[in-house]
Amino acid sequence: MRLMTLLFSLLIISPFALGSEQGEEEKSQNEEDKVVGKIEYELIDNEDKSVISKVVLTVHKSDIEVVKRGANHFDRSVKLHENLHFGIASFREQRQGFSGFGLWLRNRSVRSFSWDWFTIVGKNKAKKLQGRGDLDFSFFPTAGLVEIDKISFTSDATLRCRKMNLGLLSTLKDLFTLITRRAPKEDWLCKIKKGSYIYWISDNANEPLQSTDSSGG
Repeated sequence: MRLMTLLFSLLIISPFALGSEQGEEEKSQNEEDKVVGKIEYELIDNEDKSVISKVVLTVHKSDIEVVKRGANHFDRSVKLHENLHFGIASFREQRQGFSGFGLWLRNRSVRSFSWDWFTIVGKNKAKKLQGRGDLDFSFFPTAGLVEIDKISFTSDATLRCRKMNLGLLSTLKDLFTLITRRAPKEDWLCKIKKGSYIYWISDNANEPLQSTDSSGG
């Protein structure tokens, strides 16, 4: 039920994500701006299968953008290439019963939708619900709740993004496609390579909180 609620929320929110864009600022390379990740990725335009970008991105703490969506809901993201951003729909919840989390790829130059759910399948491990993708992860404690902090790709994984239209009918069609797990046309793909990692909240000088054993329920 929570997954369906999150999916519907994303369908409503995502068209308005364009408003969260901020002008680029010069990144400080001092001691405070620590390296918090390395992401090896390949961005693909799925229309003609051309490669948009293929690099190993070093992520600094200042590269991570945080947008508050609700009392305990945050979008945390990092720019990959021009208008394409990679992020996590981050929720602060009780540690017990934490069942999974969503990663996304968003194109901010158009109205787009992206949602790839990762289900917790064991201690510090999560698996992509649709398609291949395995992660190790850790929690970060905040005010008695926990939030996903570090994710580390233990296999290659592909995130998907597609254009979407506004309107109730379009929204209902998108929701039906997700529920029935049909394969819609994807406009952009991001293939993230095994070994990539990112700390969304802390930095790699801190030891993140480890998860408990969970079967995802």
